[in-house]
Amino acid sequence: LDHDISIEALDEAFRTIRYNNTTFASMDQAMRRETVNPDKMTGGMYKELVQTYIATLKECLTTPENPGPIYESIHFPDEELDTEIFEREPARQEELRKRREVP
Repeated sequence: LDHDISIEALDEAFRTIRYNNTTFASMDQAMRRETVNPDKMTGGMYKELVQTYIATLKECLTTPENPGPIYESIHFPDEELDTEIFEREPARQEELRKRREVP
């Protein structure tokens, strides 16, 4: 997946939320008249969570061309942004993948 966010990581996060949090599990799957929020369709709260989660991830993505406000905030206003971290990141991610591989 782009930006080194694997589909497996997203799947695990959403599955954990769905089945370990009653707000998004049984309470969100209840019949509309019995649900916590009767204005939403069955599964509507979970759908909204997923959309918000993905939107937030996209807002946090950084690139050398657009490092984003979080990365910019660790530099002084007139300081040139050091984007060397973006050059080292692919190698670091590859090393992490190799460590996670099961022999």
